[in-house]
Amino acid sequence: MLKTEKDFLTSIIKMNVETQDVPGIAMAIWEKGKIVYNTAIGYANALTKEKLTTEHRFRIASQSKTFTSVAILKLARKGYFELDDDITKHLNFLNNSYRGITIRQILCHRAGLRNDYSKTDYWFKKNNFPNATQLKNFLKTDHPILQANSIFK
Repeated sequence: MLKTEKDFLTSIIKMNVETQDVPGIAMAIWEKGKIVYNTAIGYANALTKEKLTTEHRFRIASQSKTFTSVAILKLARKGYFELDDDITKHLNFLNNSYRGITIRQILCHRAGLRNDYSKTDYWFKKNNFPNATQLKNFLKTDHPILQANSIFK
């Protein structure tokens, strides 16, 4: 990565921190297995004025959807499953209310699954995330809240 590219990125990050009511931004770019750009600008805590560093960690939140989707598509391309497979074919612990929902529908947010209600509010309530056994037990009794392909959710 050229110095001018790094300077440009740094100026964009600074501008966003200053103009977008963002306390701080950390950014890293990997290229061919090496970090080629790594910076932190602004505050980790705006109230205490603690400076943000490249060592601070952030929740990945919805960005994980992109990585998960790419991984699923790679596995489908390699023949591990078809995108139109019923999810109960691969997750046999799910109850019958999940029958007919496909991997493709989940990836497109058209499966009717819930994602935003009190039992799954781990971030804001600072609850522990369920382990694999707890999640399976939850899904055995839970059910989709909408009919698949009826609405984007």
